[in-house]
Amino acid sequence: MLVIDIGNSRIKWALYIGEPRLFHVHSQSAFDYTKENFEDQLNQANLPITSSTIEISCVVGDALKMRMLKWLGKNNRKKVNFAQTQAQQCNITNSYVRPGKMGVDRWLAMIAAFDLHAPEHNEILCVIDCGTAITLDMLNARGQHLGGTIMPGFKTMIQSLVNNTSDIEYSHLLVRHKTLKEGLANTTHDAILKGCTQLIVGGLFNMVWRNQTNASTPIKCIITGGDGKWVANALKLSLDATPNVELQTSYNPYLVLQGLVIAALHDKT
Repeated sequence: MLVIDIGNSRIKWALYIGEPRLFHVHSQSAFDYTKENFEDQLNQANLPITSSTIEISCVVGDALKMRMLKWLGKNNRKKVNFAQTQAQQCNITNSYVRPGKMGVDRWLAMIAAFDLHAPEHNEILCVIDCGTAITLDMLNARGQHLGGTIMPGFKTMIQSLVNNTSDIEYSHLLVRHKTLKEGLANTTHDAILKGCTQLIVGGLFNMVWRNQTNASTPIKCIITGGDGKWVANALKLSLDATPNVELQTSYNPYLVLQGLVIAALHDKT
């Protein structure tokens, strides 16, 4: 099964073989794209589109979905399924009054997290996706979605500063950020990096800590997304240093892709 996750600025794909819980990845990759070079990037990606099943998550609108279908059609692939957010699926229940308004990547990440890292007893499962936007969603042990939040991602924060202020060069800030920058700074470059990273980790920490305190129950955090690895490490350090917090954190870069596999197989049964 070929699964493709089309995000706001990056496309991930994987070819899965075997049972969903084993998730044997035969091959996988990811690449950045823009709306202008979408087809060119697909042509260069060497996607294994000969797979008998193609499942796609797309959060960037119907126009790009049509372009994807057209590109696949030119390559003689016509049987394609685009995942959709549901009111209930794979043992989890959506809290949205209008479920279709929830981004399908959030929904699929929750499906995978609940299936692979199911909370025990009275645990709460916290699913955090760190990409162009950072989303946080919580599920109880029965699979009920308790609600979520959305905030700007790391690059989005920086781009907003560049677009709305002067004398800040975006190119100088396009480093592959790997760690939390703590403390105060004495240059504009470092001030932006330290401000944005501490705002992200501090905001997530506050939400997780408050929910754990209010619910008086352990929380298990599953973190994914392009910035997920450094956020997971920084969040764990912050939480470990806080007394009376019962929390586990883990990083899973394939959460949305795994959600596509689980949802597709579930819908066929």
